[in-house]
Amino acid sequence: MNSRYLEGECTRLSHVFQCFIARNQALQIFFSSSP
Repeated sequence: MNSRYLEGECTRLSHVFQCFIARNQALQIFFSSSP
């Protein structure tokens, strides 16, 4: 594996992680605002 590939994987994983965090926060807001 070359460093270019690993760099791309790291970027992709961090993007997926950020999406996961954002969706988690959105769910928390949704559930906390619902009666």
